[in-house]
Parts: sequence; structure tokens; C-alpha cells
Amino acid sequence: MDDWNRAHDNLVIEMRFADELRKESAQMWESIFSHPFIQELGRGTLAKDRFFYFLTQDWLYSQDFARALCLVGSKAPTPEYLQMYAKHAAFVVEAEHSMLLKLTGSHGISRAKLERTTKAPVTQAYVGHLLARVHQGSFGEGVATVLPCTWIYFLVGKRLAKSTPKDPFYAEWVKTYNTKDIEASVNEELDVISTIAEKADRDEKERMKNSYHVSTRYEYLFWDQAYRMNSWSL
Repeated sequence: MDDWNRAHDNLVIEMRFADELRKESAQMWESIFSHPFIQELGRGTLAKDRFFYFLTQDWLYSQDFARALCLVGSKAPTPEYLQMYAKHAAFVVEAEHSMLLKLTGSHGISRAKLERTTKAPVTQAYVGHLLARVHQGSFGEGVATVLPCTWIYFLVGKRLAKSTPKDPFYAEWVKTYNTKDIEASVNEELDVISTIAEKADRDEKERMKNSYHVSTRYEYLFWDQAYRMNSWSL
């Protein structure tokens, strides 16, 4: 786990509750990084059809993820938190969508085709989890639910950037998730979840942890779905 820990060298906050989540996530993070999709992406040997299946599903997912971030912000107890989650949602819509449209477009996948694409099983289940937990739960539960996506993509991007793949498609994707902006977003979200947890009772903390861990499992399944290129069988 040293490599995963080193990925946090520049995270300047004292993580507190977030550190508990990090320790509890260690095994799942290792499973994600050792997954063939990530390993082959890092080496530049991932089959293109798997990569563009992933990008297509990620474009569909990211729209609902941006909505979830907005919903989290709508429950924020302070204007500063509202502004923060609105900013993070804007990043997804502006930076991530731009990258995804650029890469898929250069591969001959038009926006119209993306919009006609059906969410695959894990994509549908993951966004259903996100939107339901954020809508029905407290602000703290919402923060915990959306945290794994930003955190894990930061970790993966930082690790893969140690040896950026030569393939320009893969290099562009890695570059998007290895930036100071992503690092700052992770810092902010870890600070928020730790601050909220300090004031939460035991039941609230357990709900936050449950929401966080379910999202983390879905992150693994999302990579796995892309590698298997799963679709609805019926």
C-alpha cells in the first residue's frame, strides 16, 4: 500500500474521519489498481474497444454525477460548501465532459451517438445509488456518497502518471486526472467529510461509511464492466 499512501503526500489536511475511510478502503483500492483495465491502460496495451466503451459509459455516468454533486450542494449547511460543490459539478461538466467528447469524437463517436447509448447495468445501478442516497440522505451522507469517484480517479491518475502511456488517447485521459485542480478537489472533499463527521453521532457516521463503501465498490465494478464490456442480456 506504500504507493497508494504516497499518492497522498501532497494532501495537506489532517484527514481524521477521511483517514478511517482510507484505511478501510485499502484492499478495495488495491483491487482497483491491480485490475487488468487499469494495468493495461497504464501500459498502453488496453484494447481500444474496451477503452471507448468505458469513455461512453463514463460520459453517461458523469452527467448524473454532476447532478448528484449539485444535490449535495443544495443540502449544504454553509454558503461555502454550496459554492464548493457547485464548483466541483461545473468541473465535471466543463473539463471532464470536454475531454470525453474530444476523445470519443476523435474516434468517430458523435455526441448524438453518445446520447443514444444505453446505460450499461453497472452504470445504471451506480447512478441510481448516487442519486437515491444523495436525495434521501443527509448532507454528510451525500458527501460520503460522491467522495469515492473524485478520490479514486485522483489516485489512479496520479499513479498512472508516473509512467504516462505513449498512446495519445490514454495519455490525454491520464492527464485529466493528474492535475492540481483534482488534487485541490480531493483536499476539499476530505476536509468537508472529516469536519461533518466530527459533529455526527454514531448512527450518522455509520450511514456515511456505508454510503461511501457502496460507492467504492461500484467504482471497482465500473472498471470491471468496461473490461468485460457488459451489456443488458435481455
